[in-house]
Amino acid sequence: MVLNHTFSVEIRSRADVRHMTMSNGTPDHVFFEGNLGELEELSLVEDAVLEFRGENGVLRLDISRNELIKLLNGKKKGSNFSGKRKEDGQVNRN
Repeated sequence: MVLNHTFSVEIRSRADVRHMTMSNGTPDHVFFEGNLGELEELSLVEDAVLEFRGENGVLRLDISRNELIKLLNGKKKGSNFSGKRKEDGQVNRN
């Protein structure tokens, strides 16, 4: 069974949205980048939503505590999370 994960991003000001694109062609994709500001709180709401609260907005991802622990421990099949930051600071989008 494949679980889909929803997310939401709430930014308090347009000035904190760095970049947003929506493609009309192929491949069809959306890219959103912004600034949450200084992180104020990280919480797991009702063991179901990981919430990052910053001074400029909130990012939420629906994920259970058990699934999050599996991912952080690298136990999920196909997981490539190593806990190590790449030298260039970039996230592998492949």
